[in-house]
Amino acid sequence: PATFYHQSAIKKMGLLDTELHYLMDRDWWIKYLVHFGLEKVIKVPHTFANFRLHPQSKTVSQSTFFIQDRDMYFHTLARLWNLPHYTQFLEENVPLRKPYQLFNFPTVKDDTLKEKIINYYFLQKADEFYYQGNVSLAKKFLKTLQPNLLTPQDQALYQKLRWRIRFLPQGLVKLIRKLKG
Repeated sequence: PATFYHQSAIKKMGLLDTELHYLMDRDWWIKYLVHFGLEKVIKVPHTFANFRLHPQSKTVSQSTFFIQDRDMYFHTLARLWNLPHYTQFLEENVPLRKPYQLFNFPTVKDDTLKEKIINYYFLQKADEFYYQGNVSLAKKFLKTLQPNLLTPQDQALYQKLRWRIRFLPQGLVKLIRKLKG
């Protein structure tokens, strides 16, 4: 809710894709990062907006749709970028709706950047599945991604998830969560 883009960036990224009912902001962020990278992102220490979660908010009441749209979005990127290994893996392991026709998506010539973006998403999916208690899918996603394409911070999460999957029985994880919550 508090991201500001320079007008020249908006012209380059294009208008918001209104077909993305749950991912308009993520789509813009990805387009921005593809066009400009992280170098010009400025994080300020001030609060300009707050995000409030409540039972009627779209984020809370329709969270399943956010996940479905995110999965379809990254599946569409994998198809667009001709990454059949990831496309097929997603088709076999997550429920997908009809593919998007990405609106005004920038051409990405850097094959490594394409792979980094998809690998980051796979890491997030593995983390999500692990915390949902679906260790087998978490393990599959970790096995499919290429850890050398992750940032050092994301490699740390990758290693932590691998360790937890290998050494922490899921029942123990549930017990720890129960004791914390």
